[in-house]
Amino acid sequence: MKNFSNVLIMGAGPAGLSAGYVLTQQSVNSVVCEQANAVGGLARTIRKGNFRFDIGGHRFFTKNDDIHKFIMDLMGDEVIKVKRKSRILFCGKFIDYPLPIVDSLLCAGIPDCFIIPFDYMYQKIDGRLKGKKIISFEDWVVNQFGRKIYGLFFKSYSEKIWGMPCDQVSADWARQRIAGMSLKTTFTKALFKWKKNSPSSLIDEFNYFKQGFGRISEKLAEHIQKANRIYIKTRVVQVQHEEKKIKGVVISQKGCLYNIGADYYISSIPITTLVQIMNPPAPEEVIEASKNLRYRNLITVHLMLNQHKVTSDHWIYIHDRDIGFARIHEPKNWSIEMAPPGKTSLVIEYFCSRSDKIWNMSDENLIDLTLHDLVKKLCLIEKEKILDGFVFRHPKAYPVYDIGYETHLYKVYQFLSDFKNLYVIGRCGMFRYNNVDHAIETGVKAAHNILGANYDL
Repeated sequence: MKNFSNVLIMGAGPAGLSAGYVLTQQSVNSVVCEQANAVGGLARTIRKGNFRFDIGGHRFFTKNDDIHKFIMDLMGDEVIKVKRKSRILFCGKFIDYPLPIVDSLLCAGIPDCFIIPFDYMYQKIDGRLKGKKIISFEDWVVNQFGRKIYGLFFKSYSEKIWGMPCDQVSADWARQRIAGMSLKTTFTKALFKWKKNSPSSLIDEFNYFKQGFGRISEKLAEHIQKANRIYIKTRVVQVQHEEKKIKGVVISQKGCLYNIGADYYISSIPITTLVQIMNPPAPEEVIEASKNLRYRNLITVHLMLNQHKVTSDHWIYIHDRDIGFARIHEPKNWSIEMAPPGKTSLVIEYFCSRSDKIWNMSDENLIDLTLHDLVKKLCLIEKEKILDGFVFRHPKAYPVYDIGYETHLYKVYQFLSDFKNLYVIGRCGMFRYNNVDHAIETGVKAAHNILGANYDL
């Protein structure tokens, strides 16, 4: 292993690999270190025999023309166009998502059909008259949809994702994830269909890739490895610094420790981890701030079935509280190459914390629990059709935007910004709940900054 390079990249998800790709294209000596046994992070594609599985399902859609061209040029003839179909399972009924106004009103029931529009107008007027501040996720959704729609379609699902009441979740999450959505835009979409400037949450078509979303990371890695190195199963255990400059890192690989130095460092590892492995240690108030930043874990249960198809959906969102998982996707509906002929598969997502019972459950028990809910409660599949199954656990998958998180994050950013040869990028690296196109953009811009640009990340 070389003990020095021009740039050291921590993390081989789409953000880190995009940075490595740009640097490699410009003949910059660099090395990428990844803790997992494969590249891609949460956006990888897992292979099991002739089946391919994304972890949770990822679409590619961006409003950034440069990033769109970057990925289209990279992927070439692997790109396919997919017409989106998603549904919500609510009170035993399937309704389309994004919410079609007629279906949602009918699902709510005749009395609520009349209440919903008046409730929405009341919340708008009341909020303006009283000057209500939008602080929590609950505040934001009630303001955009009314309290009735919030209670029917947002509250239970969001609390299942975050494991906390919606009035404890910051409105920033809504602003980033469902920005532009409201009862008004839902009506507009129903009446006038999709427009180019519609919110990304409402798009009807997206790009995907014949053999899974993870092909982005795989192709980026292939290009990097033509001139540079990617080390998997390699964990950064210490970041050494002196006089406001990162001097080197200590990595753990196959039970051995190695020191690696570089001129510049790019980190997409969780920002909390980065702060807590600094040597000398970060100031106590910064360490405490990092400990107050939390991530949500993801478990995916992957099932292989001996049948042609289960649904025609890309995603199914499960609101019912008595079912532990929150979302299902069927990979074959994204690309026919994700499963062998005559077979299909399902990916079932659980959101949890390390202390939750579900996180600590054995794989066998978790698969049994999942099958019980799919077979007995949802009646989606027959147990006899199951060929095989496995479980994937991804810690620190999603940054948690609880009320006040931004105060803690500011302290961490202030500390890290002092290091002029360090760039933090990506979802976990920046503690920013963004989409994969934004993560890729941060990696590309960080690389260009090292090459002389001055982008604001």
